[in-house]
Amino acid sequence: MYVFLPSAERVADKGVLTSLSADTNTACATMSWAGSNNTYCWGYNPYGGLGNNTTTNSSSPVQVQGLTYLGSSRVYAGSRSCSILNSQAGVACWGYGVYGQLGNGGNTSSSTAALISLRGIISMALGAYHTCALDTAGKVDCWGANGSGQLGFGDTTTRTTPSALTALTSPTAEIAAAGNSTCARTAASAVYCCGENLEGQVGDGSAQTRLSPVQVQGLPAAAVSVRGAGGGGGHYCAQLADASVWCWGLNVYGQLGDGTHASRFAPVRMQL
Repeated sequence: MYVFLPSAERVADKGVLTSLSADTNTACATMSWAGSNNTYCWGYNPYGGLGNNTTTNSSSPVQVQGLTYLGSSRVYAGSRSCSILNSQAGVACWGYGVYGQLGNGGNTSSSTAALISLRGIISMALGAYHTCALDTAGKVDCWGANGSGQLGFGDTTTRTTPSALTALTSPTAEIAAAGNSTCARTAASAVYCCGENLEGQVGDGSAQTRLSPVQVQGLPAAAVSVRGAGGGGGHYCAQLADASVWCWGLNVYGQLGDGTHASRFAPVRMQL
C-alpha cells in the first residue's frame, strides 16, 4: 500500500512544518503554530498508528492525541510511531505494540500516545517490531521484539520497557534500523550492527545472526553518517569521510546502488 501524501497547502494550514517522517504505509508531521508543536499522521491505521484514538485509515492528516500539552520536536512514523517531546526531551509512542515496541511495559497496541520513561533523547530508530533511542550522553536504549537479537543484548528476550545497550564501548553518535536489525555509528566513527543477517544486514561478511553488536567490515574510511531502511527494509548505507557512500544487505531491487541485484554481506561502494 502506498501512502497518500497531502499537498503542501493542506499541511501548511496547520502551522509551520518542523519534522516529517514516512514509512511504508504511514506518514507523520510535526507542525509549529502559536508557540506550540502538534503532531499529525495519515495513512494506514488498523492498530492505531495515526494516534487519533481510532483504527480508521485517513487520507488526510489527523492530530495525534495525548501530546497536546507536551509538544513534539521530532516524529518517527511506522506501524507504530514515536515522537521526541519538547518537555525534557521525553518520548511517546503509539500504534502497533504486541511485541512491546511502544516501550510502556505492555504488549498491546494503543491508538493514543503512551509516554515512556526516557529523558534527554535526541534521535530514534524504528525497526519492524523494535525501537531504539539515543540520548545526549551517547547512550542507547532499545525495546520491543528481539527474536533475532536486534536489541543487541546478547539474547533473544523481548523487552517491553527501554533497556540500556552496554555492549558498545564508545559513546554512540547515531542509530539506524532496518527490519529486524540495528546499527550504530560510534563517536569513534565505526559502525556496529546486530540482529538478523540472512541478507547481510549486519555487514560483517557473514550470514550469521548476531545477538550482540559486531563491527561492519570493509569500510575504507571513517563513517560520518549511517542510515537504515526502516521497518520494512533490510539494508543500510553509510557516508564516509571521503564523501563516498557504501551500502550492504538486501539488494533484490538494486537498492544498494552497486549495479547488481545481489545481496551484499559486506559494504560495497555505491556507483555515484
